[in-house]
Order: sequence, then C-alpha cells, then structure tokens
Amino acid sequence: MSFRGKGLAVAALIVASVGFTGCAGPAPTPTPSATRTATPAPSVTATAPASPSPSATPTASAEASEGEMTGDQAVEVCLRLHDEYASAGESLVPTGAAQVYDRTVEPHWLVLIPASNSYGPGYIQCILGGSYADPVHTGVGEMVSDIVTDEYIEHTRTLNDGI
Repeated sequence: MSFRGKGLAVAALIVASVGFTGCAGPAPTPTPSATRTATPAPSVTATAPASPSPSATPTASAEASEGEMTGDQAVEVCLRLHDEYASAGESLVPTGAAQVYDRTVEPHWLVLIPASNSYGPGYIQCILGGSYADPVHTGVGEMVSDIVTDEYIEHTRTLNDGI
C-alpha cells in the first residue's frame, strides 16, 4: 500500500470512528438520583433489675393512730383489694417485699409492692387509710416499674393530685 493508500485508510478509519460516535449520540451525562441507604433501626435493649425498687426509703410508722390501720395491715388490705379489683387477664403477681410510705395527706398510706407478669416487672400500688376493718382507698392499681421513681413517690406521698 502506498502512502496515498495508507492516508486514505487512516482517513476512512477517522471518518468511521467519528461517524460511529455520532450515531451513538452524545455521551450520557450523569444525573443525580435519590438513593436510599438502608439505615439499621436503633437497637433498644431494656434491662430491668431483678427486683425493681426505687431508692426512696419507705417511711412507715410502726404505730398508727388509734383505730387506724398499721403499715403491715395496709399491705394486707392492698393485696386483698388488688385481688378484688384485678381483671381476669394479665394481672401482676407480687414478687418482693412491700414498701410502705407515710403520706402527709389523707389517705395515710402509699403501698408499693414489686410484682410482675408476662409483660415484665411492675408494681401494685395502693393509696389507702382508715381502719383495717373499714379501709378507705383512693387508688388501687398496677404500674410499670419505670414510672415508680423517687420523684413519683415523693409527689404521691405529699399530694392528692387527681385523687
């Protein structure tokens, strides 16, 4: 092949490559697109103490005024009332020693009894007073353990909010 033949061959190749590139159209321009990155859900591990108990010290008086129930009697009455009012479903079952607090307002006693059911730890709570034979109660219920804090106990012991 002569120089002229080689030149024509090179020119044909250039034309062909430009022609093919033109046929393909312009090179695609990348466009930003929303990409979803999977973010793992935060892991929450709830650990409950074996026997949940607030750090506030129970303040039950050893002696009650004449005719009033004692702290020990308040625990008995609380358990009895809880059994009377408990639903047929998932009721809490006592698991530990009761904590009895003197209240500065009436009714006289705040009783918290550690308990649990299939949902986890909690408390049976009673606010009661009167006599053992004729108790007066304004609250008998069940609570999850994280609600029972020192602040909650102090508030319930000294105020009758919503009671």
